[in-house]
Amino acid sequence: MPRRSSENQKYIPLGYFDSINIAGDTCATVPNATLYHFVILHSIMHLSWIKQISVRMKSDISYSMGIVYNNFPWRENPTEKQLKKFV
Repeated sequence: MPRRSSENQKYIPLGYFDSINIAGDTCATVPNATLYHFVILHSIMHLSWIKQISVRMKSDISYSMGIVYNNFPWRENPTEKQLKKFV
């Protein structure tokens, strides 16, 4: 996930990679992320959270793992039925 992104995008561009890939210093990574995490991070709900919580550089979004990701209200232990709605 890029650490900085335009505020005008509908979604923050994300990638889902395996462990042999190395992310550059302009990217943030979520080790051991599942498809559930990917879907939530790519959702409008998460983008709304980012736009409210994140620090700005000019008008661009600056994604911080400590401020944005760690404070996001994740649902703990979603049921299989709830997971099927996402995947």
